[in-house]
Amino acid sequence: MVTEVVYKPTEQRICINGDHYFKGIASEVWEFKIGGYQVLDKWLRDRKKAKRTLSFNDATDGRN
Repeated sequence: MVTEVVYKPTEQRICINGDHYFKGIASEVWEFKIGGYQVLDKWLRDRKKAKRTLSFNDATDGRN
C-alpha cells in the first residue's frame, strides 16, 4: 500500500510506506517529466490517492 511518497536522493530510494521502497532510482529518473508532470511521483501519488495496493507486476516490468 502506498501511504507516502518520499525520494531520498543520497540513498537513491523512493519510500512508499514504513516498510517498502524502490531502490536504485537515480535522481535523473526521479526528476523525469512529461507534459509538466514528474512521472514517478505522479504514478505513485495516484495510487496513494486511490488507496491501491501495488501488485508484484505493478512494481516490476510485468514479465515474470
